[in-house]
Amino acid sequence: MKTFIILLCILITPVVIAQKGPKEKIKTLKIAYITEQLDLSSKEAEKFWPIYNTHQQALESLKKQHRQTMRQLKKNTNATMMNTQEAQDFIDTHLSIEQEKLAIRKKQLLELKNILPPKKVVLLILAEGSFKKKLLRQLRQQPHH
Repeated sequence: MKTFIILLCILITPVVIAQKGPKEKIKTLKIAYITEQLDLSSKEAEKFWPIYNTHQQALESLKKQHRQTMRQLKKNTNATMMNTQEAQDFIDTHLSIEQEKLAIRKKQLLELKNILPPKKVVLLILAEGSFKKKLLRQLRQQPHH
């Protein structure tokens, strides 16, 4: 069954990728990569993906909030010209977002630890890191337009 799921991901991924934008392509590749690295049974996958996706959406929302904060800061203020209160407000916002990210990640790992063996949770952490490294390596190798 696992072989069938991996084979299905391999066969469908190019078709799905051709129909999606860059973010969706990356997400599809990440799903296939994590599925392969964790070697999830169908029962594990059924429980894993809803938890993983919910937390990833929350993290993505925080990243978006952080990008907006950064854009607003760059647009409205020259960092060297900001006053002490503006700097403190930015630091507080930044730390708050970072704390929320950590809380979401901690909750995710604790929930996953309840449905997966600890070894697979560790494999997830490693798979996410190696996926990010591979993605960055590929982006660096692409010709710049």
